[in-house]
Amino acid sequence: MPALCVNTVLTNITHTTSGATGIGLASGLPAGVIANWSANVLTISGTPRESGTFNYSIPLTGGCGLVNATGSITVGVNNTVSAPSSTPTLCINTALVTITHNTTRATGIGVATGLPQGINASWSANTISLSGSPAVSGTFNYTIPLTGGCGAVSATGTITVSPVSTVTPASSTPTLNINRLLTNITHTTTGVSGIGAATGLPDGVSAVWSANVVTISGVPTISGIFNYSIALTGGCGILNATGTITVNKNDQVDSLLCGTYLIDNMEIYKGEPYSGVIILSYKGGNGGDFTGMNLSSTGVTGLNLTLQPGKLAVGNGSIEWVATGVPTDTGKAIFNIAFGTKTCIVELPVTLLLPKLSLDCNSSQLTPDDLGKDVEYTGVLKINYQGGNNGKVDPLTLSSTGVAGLTLTGDSLRLNPTGGTLNYTVTGKPTSTGVAGFTITVGDKTCQTLFNVIDNEVKLSSFFTPNGDGNNDRWENPALVFYPESKVYIFDRTGRLLVEYPGVSLGWDGMIGQIPASAGDYWYVIQVTKDDIRRGNFTLIK
Repeated sequence: MPALCVNTVLTNITHTTSGATGIGLASGLPAGVIANWSANVLTISGTPRESGTFNYSIPLTGGCGLVNATGSITVGVNNTVSAPSSTPTLCINTALVTITHNTTRATGIGVATGLPQGINASWSANTISLSGSPAVSGTFNYTIPLTGGCGAVSATGTITVSPVSTVTPASSTPTLNINRLLTNITHTTTGVSGIGAATGLPDGVSAVWSANVVTISGVPTISGIFNYSIALTGGCGILNATGTITVNKNDQVDSLLCGTYLIDNMEIYKGEPYSGVIILSYKGGNGGDFTGMNLSSTGVTGLNLTLQPGKLAVGNGSIEWVATGVPTDTGKAIFNIAFGTKTCIVELPVTLLLPKLSLDCNSSQLTPDDLGKDVEYTGVLKINYQGGNNGKVDPLTLSSTGVAGLTLTGDSLRLNPTGGTLNYTVTGKPTSTGVAGFTITVGDKTCQTLFNVIDNEVKLSSFFTPNGDGNNDRWENPALVFYPESKVYIFDRTGRLLVEYPGVSLGWDGMIGQIPASAGDYWYVIQVTKDDIRRGNFTLIK
């Protein structure tokens, strides 16, 4: 009498017959199982599709008598197993709350696979139980095969084991002064999701957690030694970030004498490098050390105030600040000084640095010094000065007075305390003869410069008197200076060449070599240009 599982192949059952010629309709066989007769053998085969106990009867035919082949087939139902009672996440080395699977028709379990080390599976009274303490971390997908029943059925599930959380020691164990910014302290964490309430931190200092880092920051407002503890949350194990912050009660004074600070250099100018010392007095110093500080100015920016580390007096004393930088504007450069719990506002006035100097107007020199009506001119005017103060002279542009048509320009420059020269460019075309002038003002000093503008037309005098009285001592033509290639030739009445000189020279002084010429008439040839040649005569009078 065979026993098998539903949907599994039946091992053939046979009955041997004699005298029969076949079989009739079988009854009692499970669905999926059939009976055949051949050569005096009745064979029952197939795959039962239903479960139960089946008592079959198969009548023989063709022989004598009513004979039936009978028997029994038992078909069992497949085992079943439930889903796990939980899919837990727990910490490594902590006891697992028992996971169960309910089974039917199984008689036990096989070897479990995929369980974390430290977790075991057992079966009793149709229940699989998983228990123990996981010794390793990770995600574990387990399989536990059922035994003793029908079908290949396994219990499956997942256990997640988290590692123990960690936290590093503090990045620093700082010592700082009260009311000073704490350089951030950090602790790096793993396996946590946040922090609980911090204990032991000084007032003004707090802790936050983000991206696996605990950050402690702030400005302590009380002094002392602070041993802090910050509980980590959301991970495995009881863990705290701990460390120590020491806050000294040092840079403390009873009062700052803000209204009586001293400054050694009040010459503070826009755009000029500055260096000065500010002395700020206090009362009631506690003798403690103070740290250095750096402050930037507001209002007028560009200045910085620096305090080097030092030690307070016990009682009254002073602290020395160094101011440096380049002010960006005029007005007040303001410093808000906080020293301990006391504050002061220091204001430094910033003005313009006006040039100061002494001008030597009599030394002014125009090069070249020949200016002619309607003649294009370019030259340089130089004026010497003394006693410059490093002040900046602004660019200058002036138009000539007296005779119009000239323009004076000067670039900006810084006055040299040892003195120097002001250089100006003069350009243009004078519109008439006469005296052209420029009134040049530098700082609080003014120079009046005057220049003669002569006629550019070549005009020749008919006589001259070289007697040394200062009048008509030379036979000359000033306009020839505008013709640099011009030449003058002087002859006597017989046509003998006596004197030859460039037209740009001062003219003839009445000398023939080392011998004074005699009174009388003389003839000239003047080559003004290649195409302009003048001829005539004049008289030397004695």
